[in-house]
Amino acid sequence: MFEDAAALAMHFGTNGSLQDVPCDGEEPASTRLLFEFTGSGRLAYANPSRIDHVVMTDDAGAFIR
Repeated sequence: MFEDAAALAMHFGTNGSLQDVPCDGEEPASTRLLFEFTGSGRLAYANPSRIDHVVMTDDAGAFIR
């Protein structure tokens, strides 16, 4: 899925955060998106409210503008 994208752009809103989740650990209760990496753990996007924006982009500068 990520092979052709230059960047992953995320807008967290006011409450969102990225949290490291060990392979054998529990993900946060407010996890909205969970990335699982081959052999090296997981990364949770946690937000008690709601998910805001997550997009794949070829040009991070254009996305920011």
